[in-house]
Amino acid sequence: MRQHPLESLRARHHDIRYEASPDFDTEHQYCQLNFNLLNLTKQTTMTTLGLSPTTSFAAPAAFLAWNWCFAYVALSSRPWKQACGIDHNGNPRQDVAKYADAAIREGKMTRAQLERIQRVEAAGANSTDGFAFFASSVLFALIADVPRPALMGACTTYTVARLLYGAVYVFIPHDSYSQLRGISWWVSNGACLYLLWKGGRG
Repeated sequence: MRQHPLESLRARHHDIRYEASPDFDTEHQYCQLNFNLLNLTKQTTMTTLGLSPTTSFAAPAAFLAWNWCFAYVALSSRPWKQACGIDHNGNPRQDVAKYADAAIREGKMTRAQLERIQRVEAAGANSTDGFAFFASSVLFALIADVPRPALMGACTTYTVARLLYGAVYVFIPHDSYSQLRGISWWVSNGACLYLLWKGGRG
C-alpha cells in the first residue's frame, strides 16, 4: 500500500529528530522537513476543504474587509448623533427615541437631521444583515472554486451596489429618487445569488 506523502514526511521528521549526533547538516535537514511538513499539512487541509492550494485570497479578503468597514463603521449613526448632541454611550440604541424630540425643541437639531439619523440607522442595519449573506456567498464560491473573473465581478458589483444603496438611503429622502435604493439592494443580493448559482453548477 502506497504511503501518503504526509505520513512519509512525518516518519522522516521523526528519524532526523532523534539521530544520535545532530550536526549542522542534520539540523538543517530537520528545519527543512519542519517547513515541508507544515506546508504539506496546509495543502492537505485546503484540499480537504475543497480549496485549491494555489488559490489567492488577497482580493476576496480585501472586498470582505472593505464591506465590513462600510457596513459597521461608515454607516454607524453614532457620529451623526454626536454632532447633534444626543449620543449617550450608556444606552446608545435608545438615543433617538429618548432624546431626539427634546433636542429639536431646544434647537440642537432639526427634524430633517433627525430623519437623516434614522435613515443612517436603517441603512447600517440593512448593510450589516447584507454583509453576512455576502461573506457566506464569497466563502462558498471559494470552496466551490468559482472562476476568478466571475468571483471578482460579483464582489465588485456587490460593493458598488452597496455603496450606492448607503448613499441614496442617507442623502436622498425623495420618494421617487429613493427608488434607486431598492434597485441597488436587489443588485447587491443578485451578485450573492449569482455566486451561489455559479458554485452550485460545479
